[in-house]
Amino acid sequence: MPRRSPPIQPYDLPSFFAAQLRKRRGDAGLSMDALGDEMGYTGTWIWQVENCAEKPSRKFGADCDTFWKTGTWFEDLAKAIERPGEPAPTPVPGFNEYQSHELQASVIRKWDSELIAGLLQTEAYAREVCTSAQRTAAQTEAMVRRRMERQAAILGRDNPPRLWIVQSEHALRSAVAPQDVMRGQWQHLIEMAARPRVHLQIVPDDIGYHEGKEGSFTVLSFDRGAHDVAYTEAGGHGHLLEDAVTVASYAERLELIRNVALTTSATIDLITALLEVSR
Repeated sequence: MPRRSPPIQPYDLPSFFAAQLRKRRGDAGLSMDALGDEMGYTGTWIWQVENCAEKPSRKFGADCDTFWKTGTWFEDLAKAIERPGEPAPTPVPGFNEYQSHELQASVIRKWDSELIAGLLQTEAYAREVCTSAQRTAAQTEAMVRRRMERQAAILGRDNPPRLWIVQSEHALRSAVAPQDVMRGQWQHLIEMAARPRVHLQIVPDDIGYHEGKEGSFTVLSFDRGAHDVAYTEAGGHGHLLEDAVTVASYAERLELIRNVALTTSATIDLITALLEVSR
């Protein structure tokens, strides 16, 4: 009797659906926008399903079956995802809306005071900061996978956005992971900062009070004259800000924080020194 494969747990089904959709799209040589146009959806929706930012609906599953000529395979999988089971970890409310804007941004400017910015995290570092007593191991892995796929979608495209990350020295030094993981993260930051469209600056801990003390935030800019937007998180909720005056105030705050930050060159020297001391 042939040996059966282990069953896929309910919280893995969205990732399985996403992987199958991504594989078929890749095999067909279609971009997300091209597949969306063919199926009557937006490229952003395809990205959200492939990155588990949104669950596929039964209708979308049926439309996939019609497009790929797979009978009722995708629709049945979408139905299974809707069945009760262990809930998959979800981003804070508001983050999915932010991600749809982030995917289209030409410039991403971010201040992070507590942790290494998600777009610059290694897989090992992300696993450490995603691990929680309130999550199963499978849920943690789903969060890590989602974060890595988000990085690939933003930084791995042909014309990636300009990424300007300003971090606190506290975020750089905070021992949230074992020493070998921190060393790998520091080395990764050095490698990322060498990319032509990535800029990294550290604000020293001894600088005293500055505009970044009020919390982390992101400002997104777009081509074709679209207005900038800002994003913040507080109290377990994300907030996408579109009011021009409010967004301009966040952009100004970021410039004030950059004014007290180390240059990129000095930042690399600091990280290199951390690597040397940790040997």
